[in-house]
Amino acid sequence: MHKQHQYSLEKGSKKHCCPNCTKKRFVRYLDKHTGEYLPHKYGRCDRESKCSYHLNPFTDGYGKTLSSNNTMTYNKHWQPTRTTSSTSPTYFDLNTFYKTLEPSRYEQNTFIQNLLSKVNFPFEVAEVTKVVQLYRLGTVSNGYRTGANTFPFIDLNGNVRAIQVKQFNEVNHTIGTDFLHSIIEKHLNRNNKPLPE
Repeated sequence: MHKQHQYSLEKGSKKHCCPNCTKKRFVRYLDKHTGEYLPHKYGRCDRESKCSYHLNPFTDGYGKTLSSNNTMTYNKHWQPTRTTSSTSPTYFDLNTFYKTLEPSRYEQNTFIQNLLSKVNFPFEVAEVTKVVQLYRLGTVSNGYRTGANTFPFIDLNGNVRAIQVKQFNEVNHTIGTDFLHSIIEKHLNRNNKPLPE
């Protein structure tokens, strides 16, 4: 017996902006009963090889409830709830974080050097220094992301949760994004070295 789903991807050629890659190649899910769109995050990007974003409302629990006769029903007013984890959080290694902040590295930092000299109206050194210190921006000094800017994610207790790495071109457009822990993991795996705890 074929089961009819309440939600389906919109038919036709209408496209929306993808929440992942921001290109207008996104097909949204519709509620067949009401004719309304599901929240914007539910849909599929047509850029399979470049973006491949697809969030299916059936797999992530959107509006699912189990009725008394064991058939699935869907509630369009469902809201996600915050779950608490029993595992303790993992923080980024502070020694590695501090290395990204070494003053000698800023001369390699494409983003900061662009702000100081290559944009149409260069910023004053004092202004750039203030922002660098306030947001604890750093620099990757070697590897395939050499010269990339680091953006730490720091919680209210001062713990570094992650460090995003963004590489910029000469006009400060992002040309690559990574996370520092992923870069370190790839490097260690390539060199058959153990991962840090």
